[in-house]
Amino acid sequence: MSQTPLALIAEATKRAGLIWIVIEGQDRPCPAWHVWRAGTGPESAGAAYVVTGTGEQPLPGLAGARRVTVIVAGAQTSGGRVAWTAAVTRVEPGSGEWDEVIGQLVAGRLNAVLAEGETSPAQRWAASGAVFRLAPVDPPAPIDTPAPAKRPLPPTRPLPLTRGHRTLARSYPRRRAPFTHGDAWPAIVSVANPPVLP
Repeated sequence: MSQTPLALIAEATKRAGLIWIVIEGQDRPCPAWHVWRAGTGPESAGAAYVVTGTGEQPLPGLAGARRVTVIVAGAQTSGGRVAWTAAVTRVEPGSGEWDEVIGQLVAGRLNAVLAEGETSPAQRWAASGAVFRLAPVDPPAPIDTPAPAKRPLPPTRPLPLTRGHRTLARSYPRRRAPFTHGDAWPAIVSVANPPVLP
């Protein structure tokens, strides 16, 4: 059974170790670790949550963005990747949503270094960082990666070989003369005297 667009987004994003966030005004997509929180009904697939700020992953421009493009790996598509548009919302510390998602984010934050007096990185996030919700608003688009074009093999030309009164056909590849800077193209040199078999 084929998945609905929202189900495809949820399945691909929650399996991905990283997501790539395309933010308007930035030169390149930003990689980000994240957690996926499932939605509460068929019309809500859920959302990805990311953390940024002092001592955390840099996500320049995200705070001022209303929409971003999220790219994730997705084995369910022929191209191997899924791109979807997300609405960006900051999660305010102390809100109900903050309390619901902060434990999952703390568990997903590996190797967190705590400052003196801190018992959880969530304290720093509330004071000097930010948590953002990336909620899908459009169906995903598969990204196809074309296979690299293959270079054709150089053609060969049959050259006659003589043995007594019989003529045998044998193919020899063309030989190329050394290329010099003064030549527009390398010269093609053919075999002038084919070997004669005894």
